[in-house]
Amino acid sequence: MLNAITEEFISFKPRLINLLHLFTLFSYALAQPLYDLLGRNAEFFAIRNNSAFDILFITAIITLFIPAIWTGLLYLLNRVHTPTSASVFHLTFIGLCLSLLLPLFHYPIKLYPVLSSGFLLLLCALLLHLYLIKKPIQLFLTYLSPGILIFPLLFLFNTPINLLLYKNDSIQHQLAPPQQSTTPVIFIVLDELPVTTLMAGPEQINVERFPAIASLAQHSTWYINTRSVAEYTTQAIPALLTGQRPDTKNHHQRKSLDINNWLNLPTYSQHPDNLFTYLSNSHRLHIYEGISSLCPDHLCDHVVSHTVTLKQKHEELIRDVMVVYLHIILPEQLRKKLPRIDMGWSEFVFNNFEDFNDELEDDDIRTFKLFTDSLNAESTAGLYFIHTSFPHSPWKYLPSGKLYSAESNNEVIEEGKHWQSGDSTLEPLQRHILQTMFADHLLTQVFDKLRQTGLYDKSLIILTADHGASFQTSEQFRVASARNIEEISDIPLLIKAPGQRHSVIKTTPVESIDIVPTIYELLNIPLPDKIDGTPAGLITTPDVNSHTIISKQGKTKTFDYSVNKKLVTLNWKLSLVGKSISDIYAGPDYGQLIGSRPDSKCSRQLESEHYIDTRQSHVEIDPEHNMLPIFIAFKSPFSQLTNNEVLGVTINEKLAAILMRDTATIVEDKIHAILDERQFSPGSNNIRLHAIQKHCGISP
Repeated sequence: MLNAITEEFISFKPRLINLLHLFTLFSYALAQPLYDLLGRNAEFFAIRNNSAFDILFITAIITLFIPAIWTGLLYLLNRVHTPTSASVFHLTFIGLCLSLLLPLFHYPIKLYPVLSSGFLLLLCALLLHLYLIKKPIQLFLTYLSPGILIFPLLFLFNTPINLLLYKNDSIQHQLAPPQQSTTPVIFIVLDELPVTTLMAGPEQINVERFPAIASLAQHSTWYINTRSVAEYTTQAIPALLTGQRPDTKNHHQRKSLDINNWLNLPTYSQHPDNLFTYLSNSHRLHIYEGISSLCPDHLCDHVVSHTVTLKQKHEELIRDVMVVYLHIILPEQLRKKLPRIDMGWSEFVFNNFEDFNDELEDDDIRTFKLFTDSLNAESTAGLYFIHTSFPHSPWKYLPSGKLYSAESNNEVIEEGKHWQSGDSTLEPLQRHILQTMFADHLLTQVFDKLRQTGLYDKSLIILTADHGASFQTSEQFRVASARNIEEISDIPLLIKAPGQRHSVIKTTPVESIDIVPTIYELLNIPLPDKIDGTPAGLITTPDVNSHTIISKQGKTKTFDYSVNKKLVTLNWKLSLVGKSISDIYAGPDYGQLIGSRPDSKCSRQLESEHYIDTRQSHVEIDPEHNMLPIFIAFKSPFSQLTNNEVLGVTINEKLAAILMRDTATIVEDKIHAILDERQFSPGSNNIRLHAIQKHCGISP
């Protein structure tokens, strides 16, 4: 059989019909799976504010450009080398496409990659043999060739992508009120931030960790029982900016093909009646959406045009699409080596924690700088809006703004964002808090600029988040359940009225759809007709015992809701990470030891070289470098510790982390530690392990 296949390779002559087969197989192997996934997740393009040209560009790349490159190479080989080499090249590509169509490659259940690859090669050889000698198979591929055009046409016109191909600025929406408001509005929306992250106790914002937010609270009304109406950004942001519930929004706009996701796109065409259009007559718009495009082009010059060139945008789009496709076709064992695609909507390659380039600057940091620079006292009142992805995962920033690399996100949280059963969530919670502290650092720059320009006192300032996140073991990270509803739904909401100089805490049960009506009320302009929310000052319900939230799929879910349960969750978090900055690295019982030297009377140094490799035990710190090695993974020494000892990690003989058996993250006998960045010094740094007796050096 092998000799017959070899002869067929030699005698095979690529012809026009064979090139048609090449394009056909490519369409079924690569184009169709991508179109299917992207068509069901049109947010991939919407949150990037991709134009119709961008979508058509990537469609042309997928459908025509890649197989055309292969065809060009085939032509060159045929001209420069022997026809045999061109035939081998052509048949290799056909074999590759055939392999991608085999279910064995997609789902190698209980098979090792090497074994499944061996079976794959044999099957491909057999299929190639049949393709070469069986005319009916070649004819069958010819009949399948219309798929080359059918797949992209279905993608463009029979999925939610169709709604992104045109931007109709003449969409009918409610007219902006004739009244002219002279009050500047500063509206900041953080992402994936449960209110309990910010709290140091009941009705207390953690001043040490979040000084900027705490300073705003001193002059604001804190609606401490504010809840989001949606689990995911694509529904939460439109609900927040329109005051309309996702489940009641303009059902007549749904296309004839009843696809639920068609209502989930955070675009102007789907949500024309929003804060931006309603205030467009009275306010100059400075809009930095980031993960939506609710402001029409004729009112807003979208920020993406300021942050990246067209070439950069298309390069990032192609890279991310390639990562998505690899996640579709590769076996599970190999997918684990890829950048995560379930921790954000873009920059997948940049989000790969092991491949940082410290010269790169996150789009959200650039956007935040542009937003801060736009804050100016001007004759016309301004609406300054930003929705940033901070502190949304992937967690990669320290409070100082330095980057760090960490691998454990791939093990601790499964694809689909579900915490693995039985594993501690301390480390992800630590990293979430550190990135939230960095978001607070960016807010410090915003509030400083507002005070410098005189906008702070006279402006209406709103700080909130689109939704929360759950860190409870065995629960979904972002999907609400009866156990975690308070973490997913409860978000911060601080509103500083113009001239307000004192703090107020209100326990009024507010929903995210009530924020925009509250803004209209404080600006003294009439509420639109198409609105579900109520101004916070007019809500008379003293408390609620249930909450309704919309899932990513658009399903309505109602759970029992309890403020007391939120306080239970808060106390659980404080038991893990305490209240001080040092507590983040050691817990509340040992936080005071961070930065001190281990007490020689009740601690002993371990033979670190048995556990930490040389690269981690001795590190050089360049103060000009944007990376810090605060994350280390090393062989667990807990078996060498007594039950009365905890594990201490020192940097230059000063404690930088303390770990306990029951909360440490251990994967494949490797323990993960987050080190206090404040303990690093420029130049040489030595990392050592110590066994520390419980309560060693802690004053009663």
